[in-house]
Amino acid sequence: TETHLTGLWLEGQMHYAAHLPPDTPQRADLPLFAQAARWLDRPWPRALCAKAAKLSYAVFLVHHVLIQRMVEKFDLAALSRRDTAFLFLIYLAAAWAAAEALLWLHRLLQKGLAALRPAEA
Repeated sequence: TETHLTGLWLEGQMHYAAHLPPDTPQRADLPLFAQAARWLDRPWPRALCAKAAKLSYAVFLVHHVLIQRMVEKFDLAALSRRDTAFLFLIYLAAAWAAAEALLWLHRLLQKGLAALRPAEA
């Protein structure tokens, strides 16, 4: 029976369904996907997804753990659609902020390491 969504990937995406068994059913016809496609086909979600696509799988796992800890305190079955959407927007904002911070740190470290290297003659 279909009780939950296991994952959502775009074809060609890094780690496309990497942790799923090969016999896992795939459903592209769910109404949720059509709604998500309409929502994601806007400028700011596209920009967020473009930034997220640059992140490593390790960063994704960190976000996964953060989400799990965030929802531990909620009875997810009792949440309304509005509350669920609100939590998702909070997660998106937190993920975006964390991604920006990690990218900033990465650039800072690259710049610092470049300054430590001896100049080539």
